[in-house]
Amino acid sequence: MTSSPVAIVTGANSGIGLAVSVALAGAGFQVHAGMRDGASLDALLTAAAPPDAIHALRMDVGDDDSVASAVASVLAATGGRVDVAVANAGYGTLVSVEASLADHAAVMNVNYFGALRLVKAVLPAMRARGAGRIIGSSSVGGVVGFPFGSPYAASKFAMEGLWESCFGEYKHAGIHFSLVRWTLISLLP
Repeated sequence: MTSSPVAIVTGANSGIGLAVSVALAGAGFQVHAGMRDGASLDALLTAAAPPDAIHALRMDVGDDDSVASAVASVLAATGGRVDVAVANAGYGTLVSVEASLADHAAVMNVNYFGALRLVKAVLPAMRARGAGRIIGSSSVGGVVGFPFGSPYAASKFAMEGLWESCFGEYKHAGIHFSLVRWTLISLLP
């Protein structure tokens, strides 16, 4: 059990996910930083957070069992508590719409279904407590498509639709859905 608020962050091995993990730890959260390779976290965080505030969590958001197992381990370690879940893991590839369905499906599996897997895994515990916040990491690609970005844009459009639906569906249960939309200036003409 823990008295500190508990957060799970996916895609925490670098970039936005790492920055969010460090910021939450600095704000007093016990952070479980999800990544496919949990060993890489130690090297990244040697001086970036209070000691023992961030725990590496092996989690592949592209795999149902991995997400379920990782979240179950956090719930077991925290007495069933997750206050904040951040669905940040994702990737994009620049390909034509004519790329293989496998290319499209791979991006959708991580960016949309990976976020959905996290939501489904944390909702029961949040509902039992009557509180929680689930934050989705999207981008301008979730509202505007761009050339050679169809798999990415489709996955982010889908994620944004999920968040909008869940916002209304769970607000009366004390569970809040927030979406952060990042803008990648380098992709704009």
